[in-house]
Amino acid sequence: MKRLKNLAMIAMTAILFASCEDTFDELITDFQCVDVLEGHRGSVNSVCWSPDGKYIASGSSDKDIVIWNANTGQKVRTLYQYYKSVTDVAWSPDGNYLACGYDYDKNIILYNPNNGTLLDTLKGDGYSPYSLAWSPDGEYLASGYDAGHIVLWNPDTKEKVKTLEGDGSTVYSLAWSPDGRYLASGLGNNNVVVWNANSGQKVKTLKGHSRRVNSVCWSPDGRYLASASGDTDIIIWNVNNGERVRILEGRYSVNSISWSPNGKYLASGTGNYQYSGIITLWNPDTGENLQELGDGYSNTNSLSWSPDGKYLLEGSCDGTIRIWSED
Repeated sequence: MKRLKNLAMIAMTAILFASCEDTFDELITDFQCVDVLEGHRGSVNSVCWSPDGKYIASGSSDKDIVIWNANTGQKVRTLYQYYKSVTDVAWSPDGNYLACGYDYDKNIILYNPNNGTLLDTLKGDGYSPYSLAWSPDGEYLASGYDAGHIVLWNPDTKEKVKTLEGDGSTVYSLAWSPDGRYLASGLGNNNVVVWNANSGQKVKTLKGHSRRVNSVCWSPDGRYLASASGDTDIIIWNVNNGERVRILEGRYSVNSISWSPNGKYLASGTGNYQYSGIITLWNPDTGENLQELGDGYSNTNSLSWSPDGKYLLEGSCDGTIRIWSED
């Protein structure tokens, strides 16, 4: 990052908590806020990086989708303003599509992020797309709906390839395994369901949370799956046997989690109406709380690591986007 726009944020970086009760005098990691992107007029609900790491996409409740230059922090373009709140944004692995979910008209819009052209509309049959995820090879776009089902789309033909029938619980989060064989879903009934993407059959139902599952993500090697919930816990699962490897106990509702590309960190973003946003960096192998980041004023809605793992992107309720780094 060339710009260091928000150096004052460094002084507010929270001191490490090893647990809810114990603190250390020194940080185990030293992540700092290196930039703040401002321009949205509403809550930033979703953020993601372009596959080459040069650009950032953000979707907001202000109806805007903004493409940012990740190096300068400047707006490149604001995409076509649609009807209402943007629920999710997802950049295709080849960089040619930006998929955006809208709550109001319940459709998914495919944009060309390079020139802002609206390419097509994927109609969701009257259901709201709460979550989007591209398969690692880019062949499928998965969308999860408030009616509980998941649709796999062919982005080139714009046709539904397969529908994974759920139990009616809202699909709040989707994540493909690194090999593309499995699709994990975080549900409103407090469960995590893992699907075989080829057969469309359920592989595992993981039960352990006491509130809805807001976010799911795989470890880079595909051995583990992490899930985060409004119950304040993050659970790391062994998907092969369905067992809980460890539980990371937080203090506030966890809205988003993201595993760093090198597997070294698991980042979690929190916040609710009583308690504002904190990002926690965990050691996923030991469950150790390494550092807590945030200004304590705005909920963290979305997290995304850059492809090279050097930067952590945060979308917040106050309309800002923060970029964190150890460098």
